[in-house]
Amino acid sequence: GNIHFLPITEELRSLISQHRLLTVVPDEEQTTVTVKEIQARLRSGEGMISISRTTDWPLEKIEKFAGPIMQERAYVIGLALAAQLRREKSAPTLSAATIAQLSPRGVDMTEVEWNTWRLPDGSWDIVLMYPAKDGRTNEAHWSFDLENRTLEALDDDAAWISGDEIETESAAPSHGIVYPTT
Repeated sequence: GNIHFLPITEELRSLISQHRLLTVVPDEEQTTVTVKEIQARLRSGEGMISISRTTDWPLEKIEKFAGPIMQERAYVIGLALAAQLRREKSAPTLSAATIAQLSPRGVDMTEVEWNTWRLPDGSWDIVLMYPAKDGRTNEAHWSFDLENRTLEALDDDAAWISGDEIETESAAPSHGIVYPTT
């Protein structure tokens, strides 16, 4: 019945927003990993705390090697935000479309967060996290091809922000002829 307050820190956000479940590995099962492996895990979106738990690396050591990866991720987000959503000259950028869709709905743009990680195929998963009216956090995902600077919406939220039509299933059967009732 007690109420407790917890400050929302970057460490807490990284723990909450991890995109996969991780467990603490007992010390005897921890393996030594290389800097390259640590950076690959950071680049793929895994948090520093999670890496520290599953390796023999202390958090402070991981932070020393995380800087270039975090800068790379910030750079990719910047490129994605500046990318046009479609090939037409008049197409909005991801940044402009996000503001155009969320601001009129009362979303405080200072509470919007962006994240990214590189996928095994070399493309980047661009993630937008924004507050919903019910207090939850919504997410929208795009695939970003860094070489071609193209974005592809991966879910309904991303399609809505991008201004793409969301296909809905028709209530009428799509097979055969439907006769009106008289």
